Amino acid sequence: MKAKGIILTIAIILINFIFSLLTAYAGGIMYSPTDNGQSFSAASSDGKRMYAGNIAQATFSGIPISAISSDTRHNDSLSIASTEPGTDLLSYFRTETERFSESIDVTDYNIDAGMLEEYYELLVFCSPRSYYLTSDSGKYSYYYDLTSNDAGEKIIQYLYPVYQLDIYDSPTDIYINRDRLNELLPDITEKQNRFDAFINNILDSVHSGSDTSDLTKLMYIHDYIIQNFSYDFDCSITDNDGNIYRRNNIMFMVDNLPVACQTYSILLNYLAMNEGIKTSFVTSSDQNGNAYHTWNLVEIAAPQNGSTPKWYHVDATWDDTSVPEGCGSAMTYFMISDDTIRRTHSDLWDGDRYITYPSLELNFGNEFDDASWRDTCSQAVEHDGFYYYLTYDTETDETCLNKCRADGAGTAEIIYSYDGQWMYMGAYSGLVLSGSSLYFNTAYDIIRYSVADGAVSVIPVECNDGAIYSCYEKNGRLYCNVSDNIYSYDIKSTLIVKPELQITLPSLKYTNGAAAELTLELQSDFRQNIRITVKECASDGTYYFHAYNIDDLVGSETAVIRLLYDDSRLNIYIWDDAMVPYRDVTSMDNSR
Repeated sequence: MKAKGIILTIAIILINFIFSLLTAYAGGIMYSPTDNGQSFSAASSDGKRMYAGNIAQATFSGIPISAISSDTRHNDSLSIASTEPGTDLLSYFRTETERFSESIDVTDYNIDAGMLEEYYELLVFCSPRSYYLTSDSGKYSYYYDLTSNDAGEKIIQYLYPVYQLDIYDSPTDIYINRDRLNELLPDITEKQNRFDAFINNILDSVHSGSDTSDLTKLMYIHDYIIQNFSYDFDCSITDNDGNIYRRNNIMFMVDNLPVACQTYSILLNYLAMNEGIKTSFVTSSDQNGNAYHTWNLVEIAAPQNGSTPKWYHVDATWDDTSVPEGCGSAMTYFMISDDTIRRTHSDLWDGDRYITYPSLELNFGNEFDDASWRDTCSQAVEHDGFYYYLTYDTETDETCLNKCRADGAGTAEIIYSYDGQWMYMGAYSGLVLSGSSLYFNTAYDIIRYSVADGAVSVIPVECNDGAIYSCYEKNGRLYCNVSDNIYSYDIKSTLIVKPELQITLPSLKYTNGAAAELTLELQSDFRQNIRITVKECASDGTYYFHAYNIDDLVGSETAVIRLLYDDSRLNIYIWDDAMVPYRDVTSMDNSR
């Protein structure tokens, strides 16, 4: 393909997509610098989660990802991913940016010059492993060359990513100082390894359920993000000019730090793509073109929509009902139609800002708008073909545990209810599925509900003058959030050190005339450390203490303790980490 003219254009995308060309000639080359960043401005105080001016990204029209050939000029939708890894633009871009290529030849992809902004942003958002493509506040920049194809259309010939690292000799340089890069490579590799482990850990939890439908996998991803991460209310980044921003880089999530909505949507997108689910982004903006809020689009085929692929909106940020250092979730903005989300996300005023997002020409579905879990006060969890979730009854002031079929058939039923006893109207409980048990909370206790037989048990929590506001699972352990006092949302995360522990009564086994072996079967839904002490008292009055420790017990494990005496009395103690007994002393005789 012969170039009819090459223009090197330096572009740092403006958040309002206005290309004001600042023309200056140097050796016949035209430069056009712009910027995609902006400083933070006040958010709405009307009770809705509207985050103004903190996105630090280009406004994106919500064009979806779909499978492609290498020619994207005449596609109706923006397409960067194909079903054959290594042949698509996204795989190519990821490979080149992880190699720190200074220039990426994209001529064969026929990228229309007028679509470059959307293409580049989508490529960056879909490549979080190359975390250095964006700054801590989510800014990115790039250079590009134009050329013409055989039809005379202006297309992109080369992309020159700007890596947000100290590897350039000057701010406008496109050539990398390789010595500086080599110094940083060990740290970059370490961060990418942590990113890989972070993603794999989440995907492992996605596959822990019995239902492997795209809808359930997406539900797991949505709920995992909400339960394990929180929003950056504090605007944690300040630049050299005093402008403040929210954190907007995926590595903050890896490090378990609060982030903004852009990063919520980037993580949901990346995880869903790894599960083979088509996703994209949509960003609302104000009347001046300044970005306002970002969320996701997903394409799902499910029994509820006749197994016909349709597009839906998912806003994990607005479904995150957590306060700082807390956690909580809802399903209000999960799998909803375009008409429904526009009631809260478009054509509205936030102070003097008029917020909207562009028309999207997609095949949207509305089958989930009236889903039984739409008005939950918790996430929904799947077990054995059923969804379980909590709702709040405003008339009785009760929190209700509901059950409905995952395929949408039939109606939901309430299988358990309780008075939450919070000082405020409403329910403030998490919902955790571990094994075949559901865990949720009142204001003062953790409740364990057995899905298998409906049995209910209570785990007391030391709240002092406070109350529990949500419970959650993390790294195989059960936590809850306890406030300083019942009127306050100043909460601290507390490890439940004594979750349900199932202990099979000990048995004795005699082998070849030798002293007995004491066998204990222990099972726990959550990871915990178990301390076992056995006091063995012989008939002559002598005694011996046996100690057996199980670290990070999750699931089941057998403890075998070899005894010393043929005829003895055994006192068996089972403790938690704080040396609080799980049950009273169990005594038994060791005699033939």
